[in-house]
Amino acid sequence: EIDRQRAYKRYAVMVACLIGLLAIMGLFLAWYAARQWHKTQLKNRVLTQQIKDAMIYREQNEELKRQIEALEAAAVPPSPPPHSTEESERQTDYQSPEKPLDHLTPEELFHYIEHEVRQRLLFLNPAFDRQTIMDEFHLSKERVGAAFSQGSKYDSLPQFVSELRLEYASKLLVTTDLPITEIMAKAGFSNASVFSRYFSRKYGTSPSQYRRANKRQ
Repeated sequence: EIDRQRAYKRYAVMVACLIGLLAIMGLFLAWYAARQWHKTQLKNRVLTQQIKDAMIYREQNEELKRQIEALEAAAVPPSPPPHSTEESERQTDYQSPEKPLDHLTPEELFHYIEHEVRQRLLFLNPAFDRQTIMDEFHLSKERVGAAFSQGSKYDSLPQFVSELRLEYASKLLVTTDLPITEIMAKAGFSNASVFSRYFSRKYGTSPSQYRRANKRQ
């Protein structure tokens, strides 16, 4: 009887240990499954955001292409404001260099970049930066830096881009009836106060006053 009781106790202890072990394994599996689910959810959120960003970037590129095609298809290009006549003549007289870009002086290289950026309206790309120029013209970072620091009148690449965008906005103000906010966006500006401040600094008047003055002329 004593042996049976001892055997029963041992059996009960083994069963309890087995149940405890199974419970621990169950908890571990539940924790592991929850952890994997959390990782999957995090990856899905990141992937969803990347897809949204890609769609936004694609829409911006398509809009930019449509603007370029519309301008190229126009029979008569928009007439520039009075103060930009000299700049337009200089662009018209520009001759593409015959020698490779690697052999151009910083000044020659800058004039080539400026001409191409203006003609192809590359500055309207919201993401336009030094890397864009490097990729577009297959130039090194050093060559692009030398072109702007040694061959241009601009203090920096952002100033160059801002000047081109302001010139484009000034043409739209005179040649279209688009709202100023829409012109601001088409020219690559995302902040109205920044656009108004830069425009006033360049032309000495606000965008609305500039439009009224030039349309009377």
